[in-house]
Amino acid sequence: MKNLGVFFLVILLFLLSGCQRGTGSLSSEFSETSNLEVVTADIGKTLDDLQRQNPSYEYLHLNGYDFSAESLGSPGGTFAYVFFGTQVGPGLEEMAPRYGKQLKCAGIYTTVEKIFSITNNGAVSIEDFLLSIGIDIKDSDRVTFWAGWIFFDYMNYSMAINTKDIGSDVYARPTVKIEKSFPLIIKDEELWASNYELCTDLMGT
Repeated sequence: MKNLGVFFLVILLFLLSGCQRGTGSLSSEFSETSNLEVVTADIGKTLDDLQRQNPSYEYLHLNGYDFSAESLGSPGGTFAYVFFGTQVGPGLEEMAPRYGKQLKCAGIYTTVEKIFSITNNGAVSIEDFLLSIGIDIKDSDRVTFWAGWIFFDYMNYSMAINTKDIGSDVYARPTVKIEKSFPLIIKDEELWASNYELCTDLMGT
């Protein structure tokens, strides 16, 4: 019995030491929360279903990194359902009458603070932000910088953050910080591609 008691004591100490090691210095700055699951809960629902669910929502044309993000949401709000991006093709309102039952929500347009907690100073370096979610920009091909946007894959989604920085070379701009109000686009690439095929189909008719 004495040996058994020692065994359980060792196990307890091991678990406690593991919990202490798990709290790194960045955990108090940025932490992925269950908000991601909540915010993305409607991804995959059809346009018709989301319009019935949110009758006050309007068709929106939000700024993407190289396209208009065709969305459904409240004007001036910080949340919208995104279906596809377009440059010269049809918009969501044009697609709706014919493809409302086929178009599926392929992403969410929101802000960084809706997904990630942030420090009281309201900003954190790009490198520290990415490290806090397990991405090292120095030796990872999971991150792309372009025209002030940061692209990375996270939790089975493609994510893009608009840093509002006019430069395209983030490495040359170490002062750029991630702020909680920065626009964030969360995309399901498979649904995005399926919606784009519908747009192509409409343009071909």
